[in-house]
Amino acid sequence: MSMVSTGSGIPYHVHQHEDEIFEIITGELEVTVNGEVHLLNKGDMVFLPKRVPHGFKALQDTSMRVSIVPAGAEQMFVELSILPPGPPDMEKVSQICRRYGVTFI
Repeated sequence: MSMVSTGSGIPYHVHQHEDEIFEIITGELEVTVNGEVHLLNKGDMVFLPKRVPHGFKALQDTSMRVSIVPAGAEQMFVELSILPPGPPDMEKVSQICRRYGVTFI
């Protein structure tokens, strides 16, 4: 399960290899998929297909389950989790993500 603090999120990006599914447990999430904005609340789910640009931002503290299919990108999240705290160094984040077929646009 992931926790996303109010105002934080992930910039617009594309996965080359994996589909994602977000299930909102608590909170409110704004998800943009291929240019369309969707507002998700507790109990909502969204399917994010590979090669389709998407990003999200928490409008309030949000907990969610994220499923990635097929498996394989887990190591990317491990590498991202050991970056120093504070505002992300997007150059380092982008380098890590590119190795797993994820690019920011």
